[in-house]
Amino acid sequence: MSRDASSKETAYYQLSYRMVDSGGQARLSITELAEAIRVANERVRDVVWTGWSMFNQFTRPEIAPRIIIDTISGEEVEAYETNLRENSQTSRDEVWRITADGRATLFRAYREDAMIDPMFAKRGLTPGTWFSPRTLVREVYELATHAKELSKAFPSAVKVEFRCTWLGLSGRIIADFEPGTNWRERRCHADQRTSAAIVSADELTADTAAVVAKLVKPVLNLFDGLDLSREWIVREVPKFRML
Repeated sequence: MSRDASSKETAYYQLSYRMVDSGGQARLSITELAEAIRVANERVRDVVWTGWSMFNQFTRPEIAPRIIIDTISGEEVEAYETNLRENSQTSRDEVWRITADGRATLFRAYREDAMIDPMFAKRGLTPGTWFSPRTLVREVYELATHAKELSKAFPSAVKVEFRCTWLGLSGRIIADFEPGTNWRERRCHADQRTSAAIVSADELTADTAAVVAKLVKPVLNLFDGLDLSREWIVREVPKFRML
């Protein structure tokens, strides 16, 4: 699944992962895939829950996951997809797809750009001008946790490959949804960044925070060298279930 980065709508990010099979890519039936997504989503919510989950299986017909055919790998592979952009069905700008061979992709607009909040505006934080490190870390942690849980449906998956891209970063400053947080002002001068990692399923299970630290580091570095350690992420994890 791809999206034209040359369009005017360039302030969004893409979070992706895929299962790397030990010998020939295993595939689930479409029924097995639906159940695997459901179980993974339930387990993820025990770790990260903000009221709007990644890869959520909506039940309203207009936005419920639909069965499509993915051909990006060069083969026809069944997949589930939800597109919240179509017909403005919700206030969220989001598209996700998960294939029967264990590839997951999420396109999402920045939460920082969702609305003009008077309290944020007083701080000079208008849509498109700021970037939240906490939101970044929480969402990548949610992605990594989802990959860890979905991998359980693919017993022969020995590794997970992540690839994440953020676009529309230029000119943004570091800020936070929590008004009491005082980040030193840091500004980004590059418009996009991609990070990638291939980790074993065991590594992902044993130390999710370390994987997340590796994935967020390249984008945070653009903000005058901001670096958040694995230990900082571990301390934040208990807050990921707070609305």
